[in-house]
Amino acid sequence: MVDSEYYSQAKDFIRYLKGALRNKRIYPSGHPLVQILIDDLFSSLNFLTKGQKTLTMLFTLGKIVIGGITPSLISIPSDESFIDEIRSLEVEKITFKPGIRRNDLLMLIDILTGCEKMDAVPRIKLERLKIEEKEYVKNIKEAKVLYLKSLSSIKGVFREFKEKGTLDSMAMSEISRVIVRSMVKHPDFLPAIASLKFHEEYTYTHSLNVAVWTTIQAQSLNIKKSALEEYCISALAHDIGKTIIPVEILSKPSKLTDEEFELVRKHPFEGAKMLRRIPGLPGLTPLVAFEHHMGYDLSGYPKVQYKRKLHLCSLMCTISDVYDALTTKRPYKVGFSPEMAMTVLKTGRGKQFHPFLLDRFCGVVGLYPRGTVVLLNTGEVAVVYKTNIENSLIPVVKVVMESGGKSLSSIPIIDLNRDEFKEKYHIVRSLKPDSISIDPIEFLDKSKLLTR
Repeated sequence: MVDSEYYSQAKDFIRYLKGALRNKRIYPSGHPLVQILIDDLFSSLNFLTKGQKTLTMLFTLGKIVIGGITPSLISIPSDESFIDEIRSLEVEKITFKPGIRRNDLLMLIDILTGCEKMDAVPRIKLERLKIEEKEYVKNIKEAKVLYLKSLSSIKGVFREFKEKGTLDSMAMSEISRVIVRSMVKHPDFLPAIASLKFHEEYTYTHSLNVAVWTTIQAQSLNIKKSALEEYCISALAHDIGKTIIPVEILSKPSKLTDEEFELVRKHPFEGAKMLRRIPGLPGLTPLVAFEHHMGYDLSGYPKVQYKRKLHLCSLMCTISDVYDALTTKRPYKVGFSPEMAMTVLKTGRGKQFHPFLLDRFCGVVGLYPRGTVVLLNTGEVAVVYKTNIENSLIPVVKVVMESGGKSLSSIPIIDLNRDEFKEKYHIVRSLKPDSISIDPIEFLDKSKLLTR
């Protein structure tokens, strides 16, 4: 636990930094109103770094995470604009190394007000976060790189948590920020990758996919970006309680015993307890871990004594969780096709799932998500290129194979919802990509369009 004095000093450090930046824009460096705040900043930093090698300051999620503490600054009107101001300088992380001097902090203020170069202070490092969204979302292939890079980060974070009991909230924030930035710019890229299924290491891919499906739901409701990141990080951590369950039980091919199932049913409660103890996470995160198996009608678990209204993120996470589980191959079951999974979800409409949110999910994701390989009534094979939100049964497709199985040199695009194609074409069923040896990613690039 972090003591109250340390927490207070962390908040003061942020306050002094804001004040020093504000005053430096008005007065020269030698002015008393600048110098006093530099003194306060230096004193606060010395307190915070006592016994530590470095101190890290991360600007993310509408909050500033500093030294593992998360002083919530959302309630102060200027704070979000302050974070945006720092991030507009291409600075999202500041690391204070050992041996910081008072003059280093003055130079930091000069850097942040444009009076010095970014690398002017060797003991203070200013940087963007490790995963650069702008590097990876130029096209669908690079979205796959981002997905796999995020997956690798999640593996590292979760493995460290299981081994040491510490969850890196900064890394979780970083992963969530990148996912949201990518999906704001290109909403259909990551969902298309998530639909293709990477069966290895289900725990990690499931967490990432649930985050993607939950984020796309929240995005469709026009939820603001700072909240999108909180929803994303909460969905990423929704199953953290399963770290207490032996792997043999989670991947058991036969039916669980009553004792084993009872242990599985404890993971929402245990996960919420774990997450409440971790500084730097949004307050929403343990709540979603606790609620995501309760169900819209509260018929799930854990059972609660009184009726409660579940959080919007929990309701969306429930849909994402079940959809991804249904469509994924596991040791004890086959993976359902997207259309079969949607059919199963609809049986729980108004019971396990919120009716409006389920309808919205079906509309946004579609009966045939982007990247789904489908067989047409003509015998041709196509890849779903785009979902029609108005009618999820009838997407836009790219025909990639003739009825005889021969690949096409030119790839026509067909909107199955257009009048001239409705009578000629319809989807018979979806196909597994590996059954016909094609990579759907190859056909989702906009540069390969040819209308038929």
